[in-house]
Amino acid sequence: MILVLFLFAFFLVLFSGPPFYMWFLSLFFLFPLFFIIEKKKGFLVFFLFGLLYYTYHLFWLINLSNIVPEIKFILPFGLLLLILLESSLFGICGTLTKRFLNSPFSLILIPSFFTGLEFFRTLFEIAFPWSPFYLSWVKNLPGIQIIELTGPFFITFLIVLLNLLFYKFFKTKEFLYLIFFLLVPTINQIYGHLRMKRPFRGERVKVAIYQPNLSLYLSYNQEMEMGFKVYKELSDSIKGFNPYISLWCESSVPGNLLYNPFVYSYVREFVKTQRTYLFLGAQDRVKGKVYNTVFLFSPQGELLSRYYKMKLVPFGEAIPYDEKFEMLRKIDFGEGDFSRGKLLEPMKAGKYLCGTLICYESIFPEMSRILVRKGAQVILNLTSDGWYGKTLGPLEHRDLFVFRAVETRRYLLRSARMGISCVIDPYGRVVEERKLFKKGVIKTIIKMPPWNYKTIYVRLGDITGWASLGILVLVMFFTITWKITDKFRRKKII
Repeated sequence: MILVLFLFAFFLVLFSGPPFYMWFLSLFFLFPLFFIIEKKKGFLVFFLFGLLYYTYHLFWLINLSNIVPEIKFILPFGLLLLILLESSLFGICGTLTKRFLNSPFSLILIPSFFTGLEFFRTLFEIAFPWSPFYLSWVKNLPGIQIIELTGPFFITFLIVLLNLLFYKFFKTKEFLYLIFFLLVPTINQIYGHLRMKRPFRGERVKVAIYQPNLSLYLSYNQEMEMGFKVYKELSDSIKGFNPYISLWCESSVPGNLLYNPFVYSYVREFVKTQRTYLFLGAQDRVKGKVYNTVFLFSPQGELLSRYYKMKLVPFGEAIPYDEKFEMLRKIDFGEGDFSRGKLLEPMKAGKYLCGTLICYESIFPEMSRILVRKGAQVILNLTSDGWYGKTLGPLEHRDLFVFRAVETRRYLLRSARMGISCVIDPYGRVVEERKLFKKGVIKTIIKMPPWNYKTIYVRLGDITGWASLGILVLVMFFTITWKITDKFRRKKII
């Protein structure tokens, strides 16, 4: 019976998120686990559940060995370590959940444990906050409109709370729990539907988003020749559209842009011909340091500004904390040798402020929040994503970006080298996209809101996340302290 409940819980969480998007199943997936931990150890049950959950959602990382063959043998061990770490944190939540399952404060404490854990996964250089529980609601657009007030982790809090309410009703048969189980999401859905009916106002701006679908296995010369040919072909296909902003993907030109006169000259001629502000991804080298960079060119061919990627993929682009601890620089797993940017500021394209994020920076709510707080009127994401292959990777990466639109009430523009490129409106609707491994250009019109238009979440920050993490830490501290003092008391009695 326990095994059936366990597999049923995994079935529910599996089908609640991508690629199935049956979000309503997320209201029940923890329900079977609560019954299991009544008889079994909370850590073990949730740890094993975490192993299944994170293996399913993170296994696509194994494709990285196709791009960096040097890490082919060590990558499985690194992936296993990541899954074990994530599952262990989940196991800690299970331990605390079992302890407080019947507490009068359980409706606050238990959702805080899981929410605090997910928020904790966004912190520090080693952070990799993939597949949070709130991701399952990405297609429940009315349900996520509340995050303009609370931040995305409130959805995680809500999911766990509803699971707990259903469990308590099922166990006690007290209809008050059922009433709240039905009432809370209903109020949330009503708010979302009403919010989405309000028109979004702003200045209309033409935008072109390029998806070149260039292979990651091209040589330097092949990439230059084929890349320029593809960009010309795509730009010719939208003649007469005259976009104010054009967006190319991460690594859209090979090597260090400013150190290759031919590439630099081509880019300048492109913007002069198109009369557009161009954002593109390439490498930059400054004083011996290499940066994953977004360059902004004016319609006159002038290099206006640069953004250096701040959140580097752990063990992919750099070793975490290698700039603080010299000894870590001697370790070589075949990872990139990039340095971290230090400044997160919007880039000015004419009269508009544009926030730029590179690759997986888009899954960190705090980064887009800071950009909009500093005046960004649109959020741009330049990524590659082709190396994920036909896995959940590119799909979840796109889906996680959707939440940044609702949190900040900004249009999101995403250019991916091999897909999925898209336009997302301030209500989280994917207006248009180019599928994975398809060449094309998106031409669209977005609305630029006033720079001082900011949501409550943008102004106040992630109150739900910090409050939940604070509760988690305090409960862990007092629980450990109580166990230690209890052992001393027992020794004295003996």
